[in-house]
Amino acid sequence: MNYADLAHRAGGTIAAGPPRPAILVVTDRLPVVDGYSSSLWMMRSLSELASFANVHVLSVLNVLPRLRNILSSERERMVFGAVVRGASHFRVTSPVPVTHVRVLGTPARLSWTLLPRLIRAQVMPHARRLLQDHRFDAVLSHGAYPIGLSSVEIAGEAGVPVLMYDHEGFELYPKYFGREASNAMSESLRAADSLIALTSLHSEQLKRHFPGIPCSVVPLGIDVEAGDHLPDRGVTFNVMTAARVEGNEKDIGVLVEGFAQLIRKSEDPAHLTIAGDGSELPALRRLARRCGIRENVTFTGWLAPSELYRLMRTQHVFVCASREETFGYVVLEAAAVGLPVVGLPTVGIVGEFQEHDGRVTRLAELTPEEIQRVLRTLCRNESARRKIADHARRIAAERFSWSTHRQALREVIQTTIDRHSRRQAGEHAG
Repeated sequence: MNYADLAHRAGGTIAAGPPRPAILVVTDRLPVVDGYSSSLWMMRSLSELASFANVHVLSVLNVLPRLRNILSSERERMVFGAVVRGASHFRVTSPVPVTHVRVLGTPARLSWTLLPRLIRAQVMPHARRLLQDHRFDAVLSHGAYPIGLSSVEIAGEAGVPVLMYDHEGFELYPKYFGREASNAMSESLRAADSLIALTSLHSEQLKRHFPGIPCSVVPLGIDVEAGDHLPDRGVTFNVMTAARVEGNEKDIGVLVEGFAQLIRKSEDPAHLTIAGDGSELPALRRLARRCGIRENVTFTGWLAPSELYRLMRTQHVFVCASREETFGYVVLEAAAVGLPVVGLPTVGIVGEFQEHDGRVTRLAELTPEEIQRVLRTLCRNESARRKIADHARRIAAERFSWSTHRQALREVIQTTIDRHSRRQAGEHAG
């Protein structure tokens, strides 16, 4: 089922079932401080879930994140400080009841198979107390690694099905972390009763690897405000990107080099803003200096969602400098504000916003030359930018509304519960 189908059905009805199923959400993604990246969609997703189900969250908090993350990221230091001090220092209000469980993990690279088992051993005593006090109809795991094994065991002890989001992107693991990491993640996904993908392409990938497990697409949502947020052309052509500056899958250095070519070849003034922090930020600053464009580039560091939103409203183009994404929520944020999205069409949801723009924003490959070519075209054509922006906002509103998210989530949960009940009834009859 594609996004357009989901959007069309968002106002429809669901076959009668339990009036309000009881759902235990297990996740290691629940934000504990304001402005954390997942706070924009995780809390809203929980609110949508709570509109048709009784929800309790088991939030798993790793007390020992990677040292490099803490040293290089202001955001990670904020989260680490709150987790260490405890729930009384959490500054996010959840729309549903939450049980926080602090765990001690190990570096995943030390042993990809050990980490999920270590977490499971610490989570299960808390989960068993929850199961004594509450009856659940299903477990919804927001993530497959490293919490997936915990979700599977909880569902097994409760005698209910487990639905599992693959936020991490199963096909990314062997590429960036090796076969052991992929096998560890696969162990959790194989045990799920239903898999949840974030895009149609993502769903196709999961179905290839796990053909016997039902897989549904539940795209994340966003609110699109009315009105034109794209700024006037003005004097300077403003280009931006936003990302956590970590890992091989994001190549912001290529964007910097491509933007440097734009500065050299174009007579129009231009400025690049890079929002985000991480261990690669110092190297990007050095690259900008070597390219001779340090005065044309602003590094904002980490921005709270409200600050990022204000920045986006001052820009002309958003560039997704990623080679692979499972979804790419910041792309959805940019499109909803009214920014043309430049990027590879096969990355996350980027292609969704490039369907009717004459391939103007599509990168054939992630190279400096290709980025320069696309940016130069957009710089010279304000009318094209506005048409592309209008289309992007319309797609965001039609295919990624929260009502679409709610409808798709409700359908997959109820279908999974009903299928599990029929299977149990058949086993008992046999």
